[in-house]
Amino acid sequence: MFATHSVAFPFHPSSKKDPILRYGATRAHNRHMADFCGTDSRLMGVGIVPLDDPSRAMAELEFALELGLEAIWVPHRAPIDRSPGHVDLEPFWALLGRVRHTICVTCRRLATASVEGLEQ
Repeated sequence: MFATHSVAFPFHPSSKKDPILRYGATRAHNRHMADFCGTDSRLMGVGIVPLDDPSRAMAELEFALELGLEAIWVPHRAPIDRSPGHVDLEPFWALLGRVRHTICVTCRRLATASVEGLEQ
């Protein structure tokens, strides 16, 4: 279950966004997702974790896993001041690997191309 309405602030690319608010909104989204999906076993809750602050990202990942969310959605953009593969994010990726959790990344289509014989 994706709730795209509540990811705009946590996933916003501006470095001017207060990290306390960014990760507070992340926590609220993940609590809401767990509550919403927790009453119906057919629903798979997807948590969100922005990667801009590695220590906060790790705390939110651990919180989302404790809530029982079944996938983690990370932003389609690179973190504000490092790459997604930066050494500071190694504990984040290592934990996801250990628990064998699903990772979601969405990308926007910025342009369309026409290819002869290919239906869109």
